[in-house]
Amino acid sequence: MSGSDHNRKRNQTICFRATPEERREIEARIKVSGMPKGEYCRQSLLHQKIEIIVGKYQSDRLGIEIKRLRELTEQIPC
Repeated sequence: MSGSDHNRKRNQTICFRATPEERREIEARIKVSGMPKGEYCRQSLLHQKIEIIVGKYQSDRLGIEIKRLRELTEQIPC
């Protein structure tokens, strides 16, 4: 953290890679929104509905974990 960041409320930086085409599309969306780039990114990332798509391996692991949790909860005395 640089010396000028210690008093900032938002002093963390997040970076990611994009293709030139993705960057142009992102920049165009930011421009149309009228928001500053940081605000646009925060709003998009924090308030967007996320749909998780998993393959068979992940769903099998999830099923095993759910079964394990069910067995544990059944052991708890009522």
